[in-house]
Amino acid sequence: MTIEILIAATVSAAVATSICWLATPIGNFFGILDNPDADRKLHGHVTPLVGGLAVVIPSVAISLVLADGPVAIIYAVLGVACSVALVLGLIDDRNHIHPAARLLFAILVAWTSIYFVPDFELSFLRFSFISQNFFLEGWSGVFSVLCLVGLLNAVNMADGKNGLVIGMSLVWCALLALYLPQYSWVLVFGLFASLLVAFIFNLRGRIFLGDSGSYALSILFGLLAIYAYNINFAYVSADAIALWFLVPVLDCVRLMVWRVIQGRSPFSPDSSHLHHYLDRSMSWSFGLPLYLLLVAVPPALAYVWPDRTGLWMLLTFIVYVSSLVLLGRQKPYEQTT
Repeated sequence: MTIEILIAATVSAAVATSICWLATPIGNFFGILDNPDADRKLHGHVTPLVGGLAVVIPSVAISLVLADGPVAIIYAVLGVACSVALVLGLIDDRNHIHPAARLLFAILVAWTSIYFVPDFELSFLRFSFISQNFFLEGWSGVFSVLCLVGLLNAVNMADGKNGLVIGMSLVWCALLALYLPQYSWVLVFGLFASLLVAFIFNLRGRIFLGDSGSYALSILFGLLAIYAYNINFAYVSADAIALWFLVPVLDCVRLMVWRVIQGRSPFSPDSSHLHHYLDRSMSWSFGLPLYLLLVAVPPALAYVWPDRTGLWMLLTFIVYVSSLVLLGRQKPYEQTT
């Protein structure tokens, strides 16, 4: 298993590096280039949206090659789900799919995955602060799909600054390694290696993750998080898993509700995300680590002190709200070039 993990990580990193180095011709070939404008896209040059290709293709492919036994079906379903999400994102990057059609496709991907792998479905919820388990019975499929589609929208909305979604994905990979059995590490460490490569190129502004990357990664992490919960429910609570994604989900829900109150579409773009508040108040070289710490520290605390997970969730919510209030009062940070 150690050799397989090393092979997966090495091959994934090598392929990801190749895709990132060839980002411009690949972006031209698929027509997935992000052009700057004077409104929201303030990057300095045309940037290829190939981060999803660099991250997902090598890690999923090598895990399929190395998989055997009962885990092969899990990798196969994950591979198909990620591939469909990747293609959907590529189309959206190029032609911009209507939100309703995008939502429908996301629901189909999530539901199909659950159908073929029952361990991707949430059938009951066990919370750290309540002794009773809550069985979802006939609503388990609907609830699971709602969670997966909600995560997809939350991750996609968070993808607004370099390093953010890829950085969160690195955190989620580390968390999965803590909870998933060793036979899953081929995928986890292969994914971590390709993410690390893409993270470096993304921070340098050489590539963007694109909708293809955010869709595929959100589906992948959502399914794996449910799987980790289902096979370890005696040791990990549902709220501990929810804590992994709490910050981007809170940000997504807040913005969608506020947009509806204002009479706008919940999917309309704006500059009111937490990462926008951080970017306006400080250099992004400080803002990015602060955001990632808010994502990473509470789940780490829940891993060490699982019986206090409810407290960590409450503190995360308080820090999130307090950050919005405090950062909203700060004078805009003047970027220097």
